[in-house]
Amino acid sequence: MRSAGPGIVVAALLLCAGPARADEARLSLTGQVDAGEIGAGGPFTLRALRPQKRTVQLGTASSDAAGRFTMPVDLEAVAVYGVVLEASSAGDPALVLEAVLLSVRDARAPVSVGPGSTVAAAMIEWKVRRHEPDFERVRPFLLLEWLRPLVAPKARTDLKRAELLLVRWARAAAPPGGSVASVLKGSVGDPRRLRARLGSLNVGAAAIDDLERLARRDAEVAYLLMLPYLLEL
Repeated sequence: MRSAGPGIVVAALLLCAGPARADEARLSLTGQVDAGEIGAGGPFTLRALRPQKRTVQLGTASSDAAGRFTMPVDLEAVAVYGVVLEASSAGDPALVLEAVLLSVRDARAPVSVGPGSTVAAAMIEWKVRRHEPDFERVRPFLLLEWLRPLVAPKARTDLKRAELLLVRWARAAAPPGGSVASVLKGSVGDPRRLRARLGSLNVGAAAIDDLERLARRDAEVAYLLMLPYLLEL
């Protein structure tokens, strides 16, 4: 039997709501970009993108100086595909943080875009690239289940320190034209290809050496770097 297409999935997700009015077809994402732990503040420019195809933009917004934002997006798009929020600092082009929302419930709750969410977004991007263009392998609920070892409450408590270390390293390592988010995406995956991935992003050899030393002495940093690769074994 063929798997259900996106239209059938949306119908199942939204059936209980009854006939949708125009205002019910939109969802307001609200939250805050929290970059205080890496010594940065707002304002930020935000874009809502489709996780499986980031060229598809679902909405834009600007935060205030404290990083607070509100952004209307299409409810059906969130239900079918999820959404990745990309927050770019107005004062520091390299400071780009992300968060991925993989359910309507998550999208209705206040969103925090910060170091931990940016590491998780890098891992989601790794998974999507590995399986593109097979949407059946990267549906939001499958991505959420795959990432559970990182987003479970206990894991989040244990790994918060390591996530912050990685984001601080990525901010320092980002080359001209690069960003925290892009460098983190190059950092996660098969550890044997770490230098090649970061080298292709023009990350300097000294910065790569720093990351390798950090991973050798910090087991939780090493775990985060290898986690997508380990989950696919």
